Amino acid sequence: MNIFLFILTGSICFGLGLIIAWYTTGHKYCLLIDSLRKENAKNRVILRLYDVWMMVDAQEKTIDQLLLEKEIRTVVIYGMSFLGVRLFKKLENSNHVKVAYALDRNPLIGIPGIKIYVPGEEKNEDIDAVIVTAVTSFDVIKKELMARGYNRVYAIDEILYELLMDREKEE
Repeated sequence: MNIFLFILTGSICFGLGLIIAWYTTGHKYCLLIDSLRKENAKNRVILRLYDVWMMVDAQEKTIDQLLLEKEIRTVVIYGMSFLGVRLFKKLENSNHVKVAYALDRNPLIGIPGIKIYVPGEEKNEDIDAVIVTAVTSFDVIKKELMARGYNRVYAIDEILYELLMDREKEE
């Protein structure tokens, strides 16, 4: 009888261990898959914006000219990943628009030629607008920036699509 109980208890514990291991492993991989899906969706948005940006670059009107039309002469770039660096490089030598600094949640980012602050640690300078390049988080970021006193907050996709629409109107 003792051997039977020992084998039964061991079998139950082994079975429970397998179930728990399958669940935790499965849960871990479900979280990983979900994370990869979100990253994939974000990358598709960025890829589409690069496509639009290439179409905009083929025309005569530039981002800094559009900003000047909106009476924007000093900007902050929020998000210094791919799109943020590209925007900085476009505006870096502009005669019309100055990039005062950049904001990014990653404190380890460093880009030559621009000071990057973690949001909330930046200096209060006279800024005309903030251009957000983290387009998949734009609504949350805009709300945060507006609460901190930034009055004009634009998403980079708004600017690019406006330039593209201006081009189509001219044709």
